[in-house]
Amino acid sequence: MTKDYKFQSLNTKDDYAKAVIGLGLNYTTAATLGVNEWSYDEKLRAFKVNKDNTVTGYLSFDLGYLEVGDTIEVAAEIMHVSGTNRGTIAIDRFDGGSVGSGSKTTWSTQAKSDSGFQLTEFSFVASKDGYYRATVGLWASMMGQIWIRNPRVAVNTIVKGTDSNVRFGMFRKMTADGKFTRRPEFGGDNCSVTVNNATDIVITWDRPMKGLRPVAFVSNEYYITGNKYTPMISYSQLGTVVVRFYPVNNDTPVKVSDIPNETHFSVLCRN
Repeated sequence: MTKDYKFQSLNTKDDYAKAVIGLGLNYTTAATLGVNEWSYDEKLRAFKVNKDNTVTGYLSFDLGYLEVGDTIEVAAEIMHVSGTNRGTIAIDRFDGGSVGSGSKTTWSTQAKSDSGFQLTEFSFVASKDGYYRATVGLWASMMGQIWIRNPRVAVNTIVKGTDSNVRFGMFRKMTADGKFTRRPEFGGDNCSVTVNNATDIVITWDRPMKGLRPVAFVSNEYYITGNKYTPMISYSQLGTVVVRFYPVNNDTPVKVSDIPNETHFSVLCRN
């Protein structure tokens, strides 16, 4: 058993601009922030936010799929300016198939009440497998104005045996039943193969990957009737990848039932 270490942080104005997309906050260069506005101080290298209870005001770190025993260390320097809330560091676990889906369980700690920038830290050990997220700032129900500097997250994940953040396999449409299956005589990872919406070949890995969403690749290895179709990745998550086949010069995916038997393709996912 070994451990894999991953680190995420925000530091520049561009970092924060990307982090607040979709929160409902407006950027300003004014020294005094209006309601639901944020700014960035180049000298302090700090993010400032002022919000009411109609928008979200936290910075989010997607930690992906973690297992029992994995550890999360979240830290930030937070300074309270005004309002009823000082800022919060939280860790969320989602029981669905990705961050944001399924039921959510939250653990949190409040920023210190002392004046000036105060280092707030939160350590957590995963007690259940699931998809995790860390947030720093003000939740939707919170109101106030705070500074945040150097928000960061470190994750130590347990790597069991030779497991790695790579999943791959060679797949074949069988003549016997017309279904796709992984060819076990090739190297690869255990998985199941199902069909959704007539056109989507869904590969579900027995062990989801950890961390952020993977980059996925697909190749067309062999066609019994020639190179009539091109396989493409439609969607990839830590636990699943969706493959569709497209006719040459056509952007409408072909039905899986129309793909010739003995068609082969391979998939590689990694992050």
